Parts: sequence; structure tokens; C-alpha cells
Amino acid sequence: MCGDLADFFFNEKLDITIDKQKIQQKINECLKQNKFLHNANRLMQMVKALGTGAFVPFLDNGVLKINYISAPGIVILKANANEVIDVLFWSRTKTSKGYEYTLNMHILEEEGYTIYNAKKIDNGRSNNRC
Repeated sequence: MCGDLADFFFNEKLDITIDKQKIQQKINECLKQNKFLHNANRLMQMVKALGTGAFVPFLDNGVLKINYISAPGIVILKANANEVIDVLFWSRTKTSKGYEYTLNMHILEEEGYTIYNAKKIDNGRSNNRC
């Protein structure tokens, strides 16, 4: 059931269109580099099973990427009855150096949203000395 619904929303017929050609080209490149249809379909299946998820764009060395975050990686920092206002997205990736944690915090400020990004490598060694 979850897979059928995901296939309905995210398939080869999906068309994301932007009025400005230069922006459209960048969006198309980003979607292709991030294997958007495959990953969005997979995230939609998890959303139906776990209840929520998000597509989180971020820059990695100047390259626009998309992180596909399921419910356990979403922390609501501020909300009211109708909307989420501030949110923290986090993910963990295994690397050769240990685990890399990526944090993206979206905070509503007077002039609009500000996105704070951070990465931390956990190599499993404790920084505490006895």
C-alpha cells in the first residue's frame, strides 16, 4: 500500500516546472544528481509508515543537495496548533572516519527563515579525560 501511493506521486510523469529557464536548468541538475524520483519515492513510503518526512535542501561544497529525512530525524522546536514554525533536521551517515552527523535548523526570524547548518564527525573516541 505504501509503495503504491509513493509510485502514484513520484514517478517518471512527475514534472517540476519553473518559469525561469536558468533556474529550471539548475533544479533539473539538482534533482538528477540527488536521484530525486528514487529517493523521494522511498521517503514517501517511510512517511506513510512512520507519519512524517521532509526534503531538506542544503549546500555541500557549493553543490545543492537534498537530504531525505524521515520522522526520527525531525525535531519540532516551535509550533502552534496549525503549523510547524522552527524545526531541526538531523541525519547520520557512516564514513571512513566514523559517523558524520548533519544538522539543519530552520528558524523563523523577523526577516524570514534563517537556516543554520552544522556537521560533526564522531570517531567513537571520547574527548573526556579522567
